[in-house]
Formats: sequence, C-alpha cells, structure tokens
Amino acid sequence: MGAGAARAGGERAGARHRDRAPRGHAPLTREGTRTLGVVYPLLGLTVTGSPSAVGWLGFAMIVAVLAFYIPGGLLVDRLPRRSIMLFAESGRCAAVFTILLSTAFGGPLLAHIVSAAFVEGALFAMYGLAETALLSDLVRPELRKHAVVKVRLRARSWTYRGDPSPWPCF
Repeated sequence: MGAGAARAGGERAGARHRDRAPRGHAPLTREGTRTLGVVYPLLGLTVTGSPSAVGWLGFAMIVAVLAFYIPGGLLVDRLPRRSIMLFAESGRCAAVFTILLSTAFGGPLLAHIVSAAFVEGALFAMYGLAETALLSDLVRPELRKHAVVKVRLRARSWTYRGDPSPWPCF
C-alpha cells in the first residue's frame, strides 16, 4: 500500500493523530459513574435520613442523561470530540470534588448533591456521545463495525461484574 492509499480521506489524515481516543480511562469512567449512581443516593440518605432523597438523586442522574442526549449530540457534531471528552471528565471531577470539599465544611446539602448528580449525568451523556463519534472518526470504515463491537463488549464486561461497592466511600 502506497502513501496515497494510506491518506485516503485527505484532511482527516493529520486529525487522526490529534484526535486520538483516550484509551485507558474509558472503563474507569463508566465504573466511576456506576459507583456514583450508588454513592449519591446513599449520601443523600445519610445526610437527610429521608428515603425520598434517594429517589430525587436517582431521578436527577437519569433525567440529566435523557435531557442532554440531543443537545450533547449537537455539540459533539460541531466541536472537537476529544475536547468534549476532556471537558466532560474535568466537569465530572469538579462536581465530585465539590461534594468532597463540602464534607470537610459541615457536609453537603441535599440540593448540592442533587445538582452534582445532575451535572454528573449530563456530562456522562456528553462523554459517551463524544467517545462513540470519535471512534467512528478514527477507525477505517471497513474496521468500524469490529471496533464498535470491541468497545461495547469492553463496556458490558464492566457492567456484568455487578454493582460496585460504595461502602469504602463511607
């Protein structure tokens, strides 16, 4: 195969190196979201003692994913995907850090935990969309189906391990 065949796609040849997908932390991202899906409701129950707080926190994460899927898809189509992934990870880290910081100063309020759960869900949706779109940009069309299956199987293998244990967090 010559150099011309390797660069089929023209302007995307240089972008492949620049937009390469972060590989190592994608399973940790999913595991972190699953862990926070358990930790946020338990933290709300611990702070308020109210079972309805558990429902509100679970609802906040789910509704954020649903509400941000279409706007997130529009952003992913218009902005650099790797930048969206890095922004989403940074924002999720900041949301968790605010919860940790508030525990040092008397504990978080329920509204703070709900807003952190909402931000977590919204940014996780954007991350997932950007990861899928970036994968289709980086992989040649004839290998794309195999690459998508490989990524999905990796994600499902973490799911089938069972729910993470949040008890060390408390």
